[in-house]
Amino acid sequence: DNTAVGGFAGSDISSGTRNTALGYAACDAVTTGSDNIGIGYNGCGAVTSGISNIGIGRNTLNTTSSASHNIAIGYTALASNTGGGNVAVGQEVMVSNTSGSSNTGIGQQALLDNTTGGTNTAVGSFSLADNTTAANNTAVGSYAMNKNTVGTANVAVGANALDANTTANYNTAVGYDTMYANTTGAENVAIGPYALDANTT
Repeated sequence: DNTAVGGFAGSDISSGTRNTALGYAACDAVTTGSDNIGIGYNGCGAVTSGISNIGIGRNTLNTTSSASHNIAIGYTALASNTGGGNVAVGQEVMVSNTSGSSNTGIGQQALLDNTTGGTNTAVGSFSLADNTTAANNTAVGSYAMNKNTVGTANVAVGANALDANTTANYNTAVGYDTMYANTTGAENVAIGPYALDANTT
């Protein structure tokens, strides 16, 4: 009860069931995995035993093998992923993610550099783009927390909010350009456009 359309689509499926592969080499590595969907050139291309993964777009989930419950939609979304429970929607979203799990990235290059960071939410183009290992951050808005690398448990809502934040923790910034220049200052609360805009440390 597998469906495969396209050259080499689902070509290695042995005991896996209910997989759907549409496009050249889509789900071509699946062997025992089930309930996976790959659409597009090499979509869901590296999944072997993983279950319930969805890869739509070229080279999505291109390193995921045994991980499960990932959704990748967009060119190279989650291309390096080995973690589980991630949602990536947009071009190059979470393209560097390796073992990071339970992340959500929506928008061009959201969580672009994330590798092992988990339970982050980035909604907006380039939000949390430089994040690598930090966890438990929420960034909503274009360029929100764009430069954050290891700062954890921050909340940024609004375009450019906490844009320059790199290592600081436990900040809450709500509004356009709020805490824009903050780099290492921690445990701040700023609400309103340009609030604490010049604060750095």
